Amino acid sequence: MRATNGNEEEIEVYELGCLVKEIREEGFDPQIVFFFAGDFMDRHIREQQVLFQWAMNCQAVAMQEIFDLDTQAERMELIRYSIRQVVKSNTRDGYLNYFPFNAEWIEAQRFNWEANITVATNRRFDQIALLNTPIEPDEFSTSTYYVHGNKFKDLLRIQNLKASNYVCDVPYFHKLAQDAVVRHSRNGAIKDQLYYDIIKGPEVKTICLRLDHAESKQKVRSPKILIQDCQSQHDIWLHYKKNH
Repeated sequence: MRATNGNEEEIEVYELGCLVKEIREEGFDPQIVFFFAGDFMDRHIREQQVLFQWAMNCQAVAMQEIFDLDTQAERMELIRYSIRQVVKSNTRDGYLNYFPFNAEWIEAQRFNWEANITVATNRRFDQIALLNTPIEPDEFSTSTYYVHGNKFKDLLRIQNLKASNYVCDVPYFHKLAQDAVVRHSRNGAIKDQLYYDIIKGPEVKTICLRLDHAESKQKVRSPKILIQDCQSQHDIWLHYKKNH
């Protein structure tokens, strides 16, 4: 879809995916959250970036609003309007109104990006995990996993960015081995944390991210669980310690 960004430029907006938000977080008022990316970063901030030269964001739309409309065209227009309202605003209350995004994930993989990029969140949707696993890897598009979200708003605060010459950073960034299969994972007992699996042969290495943990050594945990031929997938509630 086309939209006008905060620089008053008409751009293409790319839909990365959509997820249904946990209804208990919204008073049992179900919402669909749409994730999207494009060239809607403030141009002056964009000039300072090396890796993240585009922006991404998400927008929640109440299911009831969608279902109350009569036609599919009306529903799609509601969704597009909601996304355009986000794209056109660069800042909000002293913070950037977007998260940094690597443009090469799409520009270097024009024909495959929709299959390459997947999105996951924690239960509260304040941590967003983006996984890029290119079908045809090249020097610009390697398997990569990174995290951002409103949980880490200090990284988007304009005063803080000014002190770092407006170079955008992300809370977690990891380049992954090309010979491994990588997927988003989940946990049946601690759903408000992020997980992903790295699969090599019969071994599944599950990464648990607790980026807000006070101790740096506790922010990333990776117990190993062997799954024969990767036929099944366990919930990762078995850790080395019972307190996780």
